[in-house]
Amino acid sequence: MIAVIRIRGTGRITTSVVDTMKILGLSKTHSCALLENNPVTLGMLRKVKDYVTWGEIKPDVLKLLKEKRGNKADKESKLFKLAPPRGGSTKRGIIGGFRQGGELGNRGEKINELIERMI
Repeated sequence: MIAVIRIRGTGRITTSVVDTMKILGLSKTHSCALLENNPVTLGMLRKVKDYVTWGEIKPDVLKLLKEKRGNKADKESKLFKLAPPRGGSTKRGIIGGFRQGGELGNRGEKINELIERMI
């Protein structure tokens, strides 16, 4: 399962990117969605890579996320509203890619650390 977090806002985004964000369920900044790891999802993530970060979520972090931020009535919730990360963003901020020291793009296993800072 992939956790996707929207990092950047809506300023100067093309309509195709806005539509892809709606399909992914990322309507606001710091919202998180849990998606299946398949080629269609990865294609959509490549399209919005300049606005989101994603990676494989561990089961214990998923359990913590559902306990702290999940909807009490809906046990199978897949959309979460998170707080801004404690400690702030990295040195390059929300503009650079993760491999260049920023926040955006594929994080792999490091997404779990970010989610724990945002819960």
